[in-house]
Amino acid sequence: MGIFDLITGAGKNGKTNFDLLHDVPLVPVASLDDPAAATPVLSHTLWADQPALIVLIRRPGCLLCRQEAHILAGKRDLIAQQYGIRMVAIVNQEFGAKDFVDNFWGRGEAYFDKELGLFKAMGDGQVRKASMLQLAYPSVIARYQQAKKSGLDSNFQGDGLMLGGLLVMRPGKGGIDYEYSETEFGDIAPIEDVLAACQRVAVPTREATAAEAEDAAPAATEPAAEVNATA
Repeated sequence: MGIFDLITGAGKNGKTNFDLLHDVPLVPVASLDDPAAATPVLSHTLWADQPALIVLIRRPGCLLCRQEAHILAGKRDLIAQQYGIRMVAIVNQEFGAKDFVDNFWGRGEAYFDKELGLFKAMGDGQVRKASMLQLAYPSVIARYQQAKKSGLDSNFQGDGLMLGGLLVMRPGKGGIDYEYSETEFGDIAPIEDVLAACQRVAVPTREATAAEAEDAAPAATEPAAEVNATA
């Protein structure tokens, strides 16, 4: 990491440590109102039996993070229903988590990473953080101005310096098919790259297979008209 990266807090965009992605306890966001009833889920079980898209949210109230979630949630029918990929959002703070999930993640599956284990894995053992200086970057300003046009609500509460990212996991011990580490505020994975990765690891669902079979079936023909054979 160079001196410029140290000053600006540019996140390391290296390889995610696959081993560190395992055994991270995650609390369902839906259970945060009743911690006593919450049963932690171990991270690696999210992709144990099927491919998974894991998006690490920098801050639940962040406009750019909400926009990313909104875009991905809008592709749920394709990613989850047709490709058979489990879609999971991971937040790093409790504040605003439920509002984020209900209003921007389409009430999809989401977990609170209290120990920041997945965030550390993406930084090869260290939480990746940006600097407030990045708010002056033309690229960050342009992203924010573009995101404002979406009309999505946002707030400035919580720790906004932690960097997130996105992973597309193969099932079981298959490893990481695609990763994108955020290096600046709002630097999200290009949706076309995400969809391409999802297509590579896709396990077509029963509904998708049935739809494909229906599309491939020959069109029914009208019964031939009866011919009057009277002489």
